[in-house]
Amino acid sequence: MSGNEFEVGRVYRATVWDKTDVTVVYTGPDQWVSMTPVRGDYWHSNGDVTGLHPLIVLDLDAIAADYLAPLDSGGVVAALKAGHIGIGKRIADQIAAQITPPKVRMEEPGLLGAVSAKTESNPAVPRRFVRLAHGWVRENDGTCWDWADIIDPTLIREGVDA
Repeated sequence: MSGNEFEVGRVYRATVWDKTDVTVVYTGPDQWVSMTPVRGDYWHSNGDVTGLHPLIVLDLDAIAADYLAPLDSGGVVAALKAGHIGIGKRIADQIAAQITPPKVRMEEPGLLGAVSAKTESNPAVPRRFVRLAHGWVRENDGTCWDWADIIDPTLIREGVDA
């Protein structure tokens, strides 16, 4: 496994060396941490970790903090068993956030390519940008932007390879 397909901080059930059902966390390229030692160590490389199955981690304290009446984790579980829709939705939101694959950013279009995108200074309204030789120019005001500063681009026109 290359490790590129894993998200840092994600929790899995795996086989580490010859020990099955080990809880591990991916901490970066070729780095895994097990919750219990395997062969005397908590740190493992990609070759040591196989048979990965992602686990869902719920933050019940964060859900409890959303309510005016003080709830502890046990109160969240009791409310969920009683069919409390709001708590069920918050749990579903946490699960969805963990199982939804990250959005892959599109590749930068070529010269004269165009995108619709947002910027940090204006995250609510997408604007059109055109790639010129010196960078990306925003259509409405002519300001120049770097590709890295354009948020969530959507392709309008491919452009040409320079």
